[in-house]
Amino acid sequence: LERSLASLLPADGDLAYANFAPIAGREGASAALHAGRWRNAATTLGAWVARNAQGQPLVALRLDRRPFETEHFALPMAVIAAPVGTQRTELREPAVDALLGEAFACARAHGIEHVAVRASSNDIATSRAAQRHAAVHVGTQVSWMLALDGHPHEPLPPGFDFETHGPASLVNSESATWKRIAEWGARSFDRSPYAFDASLPAARSLAVYQAWTEKVMRGEWCDRVVLVRHAGEVVAFISYQLLRDVSDAAGVAVIGRCLAATLPEYR
Repeated sequence: LERSLASLLPADGDLAYANFAPIAGREGASAALHAGRWRNAATTLGAWVARNAQGQPLVALRLDRRPFETEHFALPMAVIAAPVGTQRTELREPAVDALLGEAFACARAHGIEHVAVRASSNDIATSRAAQRHAAVHVGTQVSWMLALDGHPHEPLPPGFDFETHGPASLVNSESATWKRIAEWGARSFDRSPYAFDASLPAARSLAVYQAWTEKVMRGEWCDRVVLVRHAGEVVAFISYQLLRDVSDAAGVAVIGRCLAATLPEYR
């Protein structure tokens, strides 16, 4: 697998973060980032490589468990990471088709009942192959990258407090102060892939972001959270995590996996 990835990752040309300037400017950084993700994936159920008649690798694909989703939906769930390899559609499409068949068979053997498939929006081959395996498109993720220049935030109106917290100071946070914004999350985040997936219960799909908010406010799913309070209540927040492997590849600290919400009357 290591030898196959060493050949396939540089050939892909459409890897996540490959167009992020600090990574794009460092030779081999993008391929090294993704090789590390394959190597260090603790939840992997299986990985496969499709080869041509001469034994040369064409495409690699990986199947991972989804522990949080499995617990939240009470349904064994897994995800297929974006395939990597040749971008020649005539070679990629039959290769991905075969690999998806192997991955779905593996998922069934492990009792998995729901599988998400990820692919670049440029990847026609994987999209077509996934549809042939009865996958349904439920969402498109768009990422924006921004260099932070240290410019301070605008001052808040009188009566509002601005706070920054790390996990340690959130462990014993008073749930009454963020209860309403957590409940708002279960109604307002209604455009997620979960919400569009008709095979999942709608109420549990919306509640994903309530659970995420609760985990943020307890210091579990954040490295930092910025809060705005009014009359002691959390009325807005944004949380983030340090993307450690991306930061290593970029040579600069990169934050992401953000969740943000504002109570509607405080926008």
